Amino acid sequence: MRECLGRVVYTHKAHEKFADNYAATLRRLKTSEIVLSTATAFGAVIVAAFDPELPLAESN
Repeated sequence: MRECLGRVVYTHKAHEKFADNYAATLRRLKTSEIVLSTATAFGAVIVAAFDPELPLAESN
């Protein structure tokens, strides 16, 4: 009976560690996604503001 309980506790702990690692990886990926989206939006605004061929860049 103790051996069975020990296996259950070990499995639970292993899954708990895996879930913690997965959560940390997900957090890093979400942060990277936010940074890349911000950089893309900023770049699009800069191009739209300073590209002479776009109608938004004309300052008449």
